[in-house]
Amino acid sequence: MKNLLVSDMTYFEERLPAIKQAGTGIEIQSFFLSIALDNSQVMLESHKAALSGFSGEKCLHGPFVGLMPGCMDAQIKQVTAKRMAQALFVAQELGCSRMVAHFGMNCKAQRRWDYVDRSAEFWTEFAKICPDGFSVHVENVYDDRPDDILSLNRKLENTKIGITLDIGHANIFSKIPVWEWIEAYGNRLTHVHLHDNNGEEDEHLPLGQGSIDLDRVIVALEENAPMAVWSIEAEPTASLAWLKSRGIWAG
Repeated sequence: MKNLLVSDMTYFEERLPAIKQAGTGIEIQSFFLSIALDNSQVMLESHKAALSGFSGEKCLHGPFVGLMPGCMDAQIKQVTAKRMAQALFVAQELGCSRMVAHFGMNCKAQRRWDYVDRSAEFWTEFAKICPDGFSVHVENVYDDRPDDILSLNRKLENTKIGITLDIGHANIFSKIPVWEWIEAYGNRLTHVHLHDNNGEEDEHLPLGQGSIDLDRVIVALEENAPMAVWSIEAEPTASLAWLKSRGIWAG
């Protein structure tokens, strides 16, 4: 069966019991805001206590608000590096093996090649402080094509830096079908955010409740990126039921 995670969608206390019952791993989103990172100790201790004995894989969704790893402004890059380092500390304290980080490029306002080059410099340095066995997976948000993150990954050729495909974001911001993103990334794709929408808003609907051709997406994932970790970024009960109906999740 697939290596499957369920995101708490910032509802850690409410979602954790269901995640434990399902027997999946967890993607923790509690620390994506700077205020949470700057005042992390109490939340960190409560999360550690709640996760005591948790046997599934743990992933942290890194901070992203206002952050740009490939920004031209050196001070913004410094803040981005600080926030990512804070997130790495939290991830290690929680026993996470991986972290998701946004690519952060506004593809309508920036020169793609410059942003990719500066991003490569940023992630090369960040990988140096990541411990062995820990990996970061760079996620598309407003990206209209897979080429830029793919170019970044090829420049890095670093096993500590992988690719996250958020299928909902691709369905909204790109005219390229989601399965073609998967085919472009191939086995470089290491993490997938699964949720649904109707192509207009980032609704994070349960699987099967939007317009994404999920059956075709699943086939593309199994054929092109069989080792990628899947993370459900939606209400989990209906999404797990959808996966179970396709023989992907045993329950």
